[in-house]
Amino acid sequence: MAGVGVLGVVVLVGWIQLTSGTGTNVAQNKPAWMSSVFWSSPPASAAVDGVILAHEFNYSVVTNTRQQSAWWKVDLQTQVQSARVTLYFSTFYKKRRNGVQLYTSITNSADPKEGNLCHSVTERADGTDIPDVLSVTCHGTWRYLTVYTETDNDGYGAVLQLVEVQVWICASGYYGSNCDQSCAARHCKSDSNCDVIGGLCDGGCAAGYQGTDCTQACTSVMYGPNCANNCSSRHCKTPSSTCDRVTGQCPGGCEDGWTEIDCSKTCTSVMYGPNCTSNCSSRHCKTPSSTCDRVTGQCTDGCEDGWTETDCSGKCKPGTYGRDCSRCGHCDVTCNYGDGRCPGECLDGFTGDRCDVDVRVSPVTTGVIGGAIGIAVMLLISGLMIWLLKSGRLKWIPTTTTDPQELRKTDTPNTGEMPTHAPDVKDQDYTELNEFTREKEQSLYNVIQNENNQI
Repeated sequence: MAGVGVLGVVVLVGWIQLTSGTGTNVAQNKPAWMSSVFWSSPPASAAVDGVILAHEFNYSVVTNTRQQSAWWKVDLQTQVQSARVTLYFSTFYKKRRNGVQLYTSITNSADPKEGNLCHSVTERADGTDIPDVLSVTCHGTWRYLTVYTETDNDGYGAVLQLVEVQVWICASGYYGSNCDQSCAARHCKSDSNCDVIGGLCDGGCAAGYQGTDCTQACTSVMYGPNCANNCSSRHCKTPSSTCDRVTGQCPGGCEDGWTEIDCSKTCTSVMYGPNCTSNCSSRHCKTPSSTCDRVTGQCTDGCEDGWTETDCSGKCKPGTYGRDCSRCGHCDVTCNYGDGRCPGECLDGFTGDRCDVDVRVSPVTTGVIGGAIGIAVMLLISGLMIWLLKSGRLKWIPTTTTDPQELRKTDTPNTGEMPTHAPDVKDQDYTELNEFTREKEQSLYNVIQNENNQI
């Protein structure tokens, strides 16, 4: 009996746990009846009176012996959905546990097996491996519960011996075996009914959560609805094996050719580049096209004049023009970026439509011209001096010191004729002067010729 007492305590603890949540036993004190009643058994209603003293024979309902079948039924007087059934067996006659079946139905029928078979107890015939308390969930919508047997385990025919039958439903907004889980605490993808047993979300879990009731957060390497996406499978510009469990966001953006917050979707045929933000039709290709390489957007035939880069999206910088962005000529304003023409005037020393023709005199030419002019001036002065000397308008004064009085004595009288040479200048002096002048002229002439030949 001591062992029986312990069992009664264990059963009571289980009952306290069930009632500690927010569930309701809708079978308690509801109408019940049975196929037959053993002479010492209380009526069928004793199995729904709330007393679960399994070790007391007086609280056990028992059907007659020597029967082909036996059943016990309760009317919940309301429809339930996926309710949990808790059946307390008597600790006496354990052999009578094997073969017990549970049926649920919407209507009350004379056939005890009407409706849906919820559960069958099929263990050893002596019942030693069958627990004292059976707890199962009977799915679907139903109102009547029938406990049925047609198994003879001890030679007395099919006999039922029960202590208590409970049907638990959770209060609105709760679920679980103890009805202590809040439906509002789930993370369903969309509005969902709350399964009273497992809290199942009909449409699956919201991003960042998983599990039957969507209450388990994703690990650091998974993300998205039902945690079905792997962080390493994204196409982030900066790869990472971990990510935000809800969005999987790539903080640094996507690789070229990919888009979406988690960089999991390729660009369409008309878009390209990082995050697919560039439109193929916006390029300045030499041969326009509305589709392009989703990664680079490359213009296969090159760019229009005035544009550059692989996708011809870069306009030539000010001061450049054309397909290769060549430097503009020497314009007073920036040239046309397409053909390089100068809309204004050319700077001094340049000409042409693009102001790229240099008409300035080079330093070498300037030096030659300057030298030629200098030589010409020297020749002119030398010639003038010779003419003045020959004409007598310029006197040759020797370098020797002579008394001015002596010079006056030797002056040639003025006869009105032009002297052939200056006084005191010998013919030999004139001959040497003429030779010097000719050599000087010849030397200057050769210099001019040589410089002209070099030019």
